[in-house]
Amino acid sequence: MFLFVMHEECNLEVKMSCNVENKKIELSVYNGDFAKYDEETKKKFLEDFVENKVYRNGMKVSAGSTEEEILKCYEHITSEGCIDSKARIPDLRRYESIYMLKDILSSKDCLECKNYLTWEKESHGLKEMIFCPDSGYYIVLLKRKFVYKIVTAFN
Repeated sequence: MFLFVMHEECNLEVKMSCNVENKKIELSVYNGDFAKYDEETKKKFLEDFVENKVYRNGMKVSAGSTEEEILKCYEHITSEGCIDSKARIPDLRRYESIYMLKDILSSKDCLECKNYLTWEKESHGLKEMIFCPDSGYYIVLLKRKFVYKIVTAFN
């Protein structure tokens, strides 16, 4: 069953200005040094979701409770391929857009935006789906009793 919530005045035909989109950081900033890019991207992800607390609807957003879960979450967000495969391929679009994740989940601008869509889906637990048409970013959160767990995010 889907619970689909379209915020008032939402019009997918109209592209509104979105500050989140401007936060993308490309590999070229690191002169093509992928190892450094990955290191800095991971550092930012850990800062956002491990060192600091991100809240959505009064509930903490978590990347996982163990180091292994957190790193698996990071890998899933920055790569594509079969979920349980060790052969996932790094995806530069996902790397670039990982910087939007925290803002879309918790910034006042995003929470008050009338252009994003949210809905819930029952699939291996209750999941909240979030889509920002302005940035093309899609987030899936697993809703637990007191916490949201990040399942994936990409554009």
